[in-house]
Amino acid sequence: EILLLFRHMSNIESFRLALKPDALLWLSLHTNVSRPQDLFTSIRAHSNLAMMDASRIISPSQLVVAANIAVTRDSKQTVAWDTVLQAASSSHLGHVMRDNAFGDDSLPGVENATIIALAVGGTVEDFQASLKEVGLETPKPISLYFNRQLTPEEIADFYKWYKLTNEEVAMSSLEEAILTRVSTKFYV
Repeated sequence: EILLLFRHMSNIESFRLALKPDALLWLSLHTNVSRPQDLFTSIRAHSNLAMMDASRIISPSQLVVAANIAVTRDSKQTVAWDTVLQAASSSHLGHVMRDNAFGDDSLPGVENATIIALAVGGTVEDFQASLKEVGLETPKPISLYFNRQLTPEEIADFYKWYKLTNEEVAMSSLEEAILTRVSTKFYV
């Protein structure tokens, strides 16, 4: 079971990583982000931050599972960006950056995106300072976003992105089926 370690007054949440107990995963939700492609460029230049389209994440647990995998891998990416790669439905880095993080080849003109900013390691003060450096200073409550009822279109998107079957989801839940895909995508 994945437990929230801290919910800070600033709407920043942190989770202790089971596979690296001295490291925390820091998450913040930002809505109405204009020009997310520009933010991607700014965050990509920042060594300890990453971002992901919140609509591509079923729950914070997805990022915790991905971060636990990322801290054990020898990757050319930072742990934060490797977490995004692990959490995404694809294993192709270019597709992940384009489809999940508003990277260079993403659809132009996307406005008012909802994103999750994340970092692995450091303190809440470090995370807040990094967010401020890239212009993300007012996080929204993560729980409000992830506790909402998904629309039929959103559910269909998750089925398509993660190539889920009705049988997989019927055996557990949509969230558990996605967590299984995330935790096994490089191993099965």
